[in-house]
Amino acid sequence: MKRTLAASALVSMIALTSGCAAETPQAADAARTPSAENLTTQTPTPTPTPTPESKYGAQVKNDHGNLMKEFGQLAGLTSAANSDVEVATFIVTGIQLDPVCNSGFAEPPRNGHYALVNVNIETLPELAQEEITSLYFDSYAWQAYDAEGKRVNDPVGNSWTCMDVGSLLPTDIGPGQSVSGDIVLDLPSTTGSIALTMGGPAGWEWTY
Repeated sequence: MKRTLAASALVSMIALTSGCAAETPQAADAARTPSAENLTTQTPTPTPTPTPESKYGAQVKNDHGNLMKEFGQLAGLTSAANSDVEVATFIVTGIQLDPVCNSGFAEPPRNGHYALVNVNIETLPELAQEEITSLYFDSYAWQAYDAEGKRVNDPVGNSWTCMDVGSLLPTDIGPGQSVSGDIVLDLPSTTGSIALTMGGPAGWEWTY
C-alpha cells in the first residue's frame, strides 16, 4: 500500500501473462506423427507478476480512513506527481511499551506509557525529484487512538525526553538511504492503535 507525499494513493500494477500456441504437424510428417487430435498441448505456466495486494497486503481501510497494516508488513510511498513512481518503502516491525529510558534526562510520560515504534525505511533515488526531497518519520508524523478508539490529543507528550538519539530514526531521510531506528510516542493505554499520517488526513494504522 502506498501513499503520495501529499495524500494517500495506491499504486496499480498490471499482472501480465502469456501462453504458447501448439504448432500443427507438417503434412510430410503425418505418416510418422500422431494426429493433431491426439496431441496434448503443454502450456508453460507464466511467472507471477507481483500485484499490489501480494506486495503490500489487502487494501482495507478502517473507520479512521487509514489503511490497516500488520507489524512486519510492507508499506510504500509514491511520487506526489505520479503514483506509478515509487519513492520509498518501509516496514513498522513492532512496538515496545514502557521501555527503559536511557537519555539521562527522561521525564515521566505525560499520557501514561512510552512506546518505542521500530521502523525500517528504504528510500529510492526518485525521491530526489520531489518538491520535498526528505521524509520525516518522527513522533510528530503520528497519531494514536486509545483502547476505546478515541484519538489521543498529544501522542508526542514527553516522548522526546526518553531515549538517546543514537537509537532514534534520523530527523530527515533523503534519497537512496536505508535506515532503521525507533520513534517514541507517549500513549494513554497499553492497547489501542497508532497511525502514520505524516501530517495528512489519513495514512496507515497498526493495532497493538
